[in-house]
Amino acid sequence: MAPHIDSLSQHQAAPGQSLYANGSGFTGATGVQVNDQWADNYVVDGDVSVTFTVPQLDAGTYWVLVHTADGASPCEDTAQQLTIADPTGAALSLTSITPDTVVVGDETSYYLAGSGLSAVIAVTFGGNHALTFQGTDDANMAVYMPGQLSGINAGDTVELTVLSSAGQTASLQVPTMGRPAAAGDPASAASAPSVQTVGPAQLDTGGGGNTIGGMNFTADATAGAGSLTFSDVTVVSDRELRATVPDLTGYEGQQMAVFVTCGGWVSAETDVMLTVNAGS
Repeated sequence: MAPHIDSLSQHQAAPGQSLYANGSGFTGATGVQVNDQWADNYVVDGDVSVTFTVPQLDAGTYWVLVHTADGASPCEDTAQQLTIADPTGAALSLTSITPDTVVVGDETSYYLAGSGLSAVIAVTFGGNHALTFQGTDDANMAVYMPGQLSGINAGDTVELTVLSSAGQTASLQVPTMGRPAAAGDPASAASAPSVQTVGPAQLDTGGGGNTIGGMNFTADATAGAGSLTFSDVTVVSDRELRATVPDLTGYEGQQMAVFVTCGGWVSAETDVMLTVNAGS
């Protein structure tokens, strides 16, 4: 069977970097070609994977081909293309991530904006390395977040860092949240916390102690209201927790929905509100 490349581990790289191609028909491969250059090193990991070192090439976008006795893999679409970035291009920077909050436990893509992104060769999120990414152009790229993020809990603020082929780095501080519970979803109904009561439901701007009632509260619970995060959370039982509401100056007269996060799930939208007294 002739070889075929379905995807590359990265579609942006620097000369000398190790990549792998996924596909079929790689058994007995006789070489890996990028443009008109041959990879100095390649290892056939099996019929569906081959690892190779990117040869010395100038900046540009090139076809990757795997050669076997049955022929070379075809050049069909972007799945077989590799971009070598210009290390002397725009300075590396990150300005935003969309969506602006990473949902812990969700397998999904996020979109980065900045400059010099066509030269990125690696992305890390906290202690999680070798995230899959795909560059669009020098100002945009997509990063895939896996469902399992080591050492990151919902509510943490985590550093996302990109590394360029010129050795530059750029970072963003990114907040995280739990997976939103969805109405009618059996998984979230069984695992996600729910908020049913809050007391006191009104507080002055000084904040203070607060008790939240509901279901499915676990020892790792965090709590808050609106954009605020409560401190000193103590889980009394799976139906009750206590927390300290921070200073509420600037929130006078506002009503904010109360939420609880447990086990990577955040409680569904609720009409349980914390009201900040307007004062005199």
